[in-house]
Amino acid sequence: MSTNKNYRVVIFGLAASILVGCATQGDVGSSQILGSSRGSHGQYSTYQFAAGNRDLQTVIVGNPFSLKKSEFDNQVTKLMQGNDRGINANFTVAASENMRTGYSAVMMFNPSSGTSLDQMCGDPNKLKSTIRGQQIKVILVFCGPGPISAGSATLQSASSISDPKFNQLVRDVTFRMTPNEPPDTYD
Repeated sequence: MSTNKNYRVVIFGLAASILVGCATQGDVGSSQILGSSRGSHGQYSTYQFAAGNRDLQTVIVGNPFSLKKSEFDNQVTKLMQGNDRGINANFTVAASENMRTGYSAVMMFNPSSGTSLDQMCGDPNKLKSTIRGQQIKVILVFCGPGPISAGSATLQSASSISDPKFNQLVRDVTFRMTPNEPPDTYD
């Protein structure tokens, strides 16, 4: 019995060391799901209906780099691909016939204080992003008539859009925005 306890202490110590090491590398500082962390059957099935193996209208607000806006938007949507928990949405800024009308993903870089998820889903083209120095904050909302699910993430700095830390930021926020498939029963 004492041996098992010692192994647990060693494993816990190793895990804590790894987490501390990761936290001090300057990568994504925080990443979270906004709203229910477990999701609901309604959120999950709505996302699956709107985005499963099809195009999902994607609006990108803001641009933390000195890159042409259309190029930035296209590169960001490429980074989003494959990070939505296996639903396989094709995030795209271009309209297509393969989209379900009334649904979109809105990603905002460095939102100004007081920006709400309702505003992001309402008319994202009216929103303004702010300059935060080197820090990059991003919010991604899956919208229907209003916000359905959302995630956010923060990065302390990135040198360019090709910086691996920025790539991880976009992947993280896409994953966090995607509703979880909830278990059939809750314990």
